[in-house]
Amino acid sequence: MVSVDYELQIPYIEHAGRHIPGIVVELQNPTDPDQRVELLAELDSGAEYSLFRGSLAPVLGLELLAGSVFKFNATNRSSIEARVHPLIIAHPELGRFRMELRFSVQDISRDLLGRDFFDLVQIGFREHHRLVFLTPRP
Repeated sequence: MVSVDYELQIPYIEHAGRHIPGIVVELQNPTDPDQRVELLAELDSGAEYSLFRGSLAPVLGLELLAGSVFKFNATNRSSIEARVHPLIIAHPELGRFRMELRFSVQDISRDLLGRDFFDLVQIGFREHHRLVFLTPRP
């Protein structure tokens, strides 16, 4: 048997008529801490990388198209083009993490934290109870 201790227990968030595992995080420009944005990010274990709306780039002082190109390929054979930018993602209890974050060039309806973020924390889900468990150590 494996036992894991978690420091945070966060209920799923009701959004657009459904309950989603998500957390509120702040994205910060590493060169200018005044350029930041707080947002609700859905925790998506099916996403290899985190993906954010491209419209957030200017708020963070980024030129969206200046980032390197990254293509997301969906299971339905469609693709989403994104651009990669180095940023800081922060949460009051989990801490601050430097990450290479992807911003969509196309319109997307939600911001996602994927397994690249999961690699930085310990995470657990209790779907039936609509709870997420997190601790700042992987």
